[in-house]
Amino acid sequence: LRFERDSETGRSLDDFLLKAATNNSDALPRLQHVLSLLYDRQLRRKDGLLRYSDYSEVGQFKKALAQHAEFVFVKLRPDEQHAFKFVIRQLVAPIIGKDKMLVRRPAPYHDLVSSPKFNDRQSAAARELIDCLVNEGLLSAEIDSKHCRLIRIPQDALLNNWPRLGTSLSEDEHFFGMRDRLEEGVRLWVSR
Repeated sequence: LRFERDSETGRSLDDFLLKAATNNSDALPRLQHVLSLLYDRQLRRKDGLLRYSDYSEVGQFKKALAQHAEFVFVKLRPDEQHAFKFVIRQLVAPIIGKDKMLVRRPAPYHDLVSSPKFNDRQSAAARELIDCLVNEGLLSAEIDSKHCRLIRIPQDALLNNWPRLGTSLSEDEHFFGMRDRLEEGVRLWVSR
């Protein structure tokens, strides 16, 4: 692969990316995402060139992740979009004592797609949503030691930079408190 060189300034795109990355606190996940998007675009062209024009189209360093996430979201079917809030709220937890700070937490795939609240159509939509977000790199899937498939948000950069995700979760303080109390009660009950 080659990085395009700007004909006016003589700067290579990799120099530009390096400068953008050194000015950000969550540089590595963002850089990984931008490079992945640039790679995919050159792969379609089969020219081995990472271009400035592609870099601008994907949202540059600051907006590429959020822009990609939003693009994926708006392409989802309405049922899948509706399942989004349920799935995402299972994948985050508030930091105790911090105002509106969220951290990522893994959740079993089975719990995300088979809620008692879901009918068959909603379960199918949740499965399709998760599969799509995993394929797009917005969620990750792994198998734990008990052979359970866990889903997680792969990086804090998504939590901190995708406005739709923040908006979806901004009204959920009551839910998070209730879920944490219930989970603690279940752990105590099981231990006794």
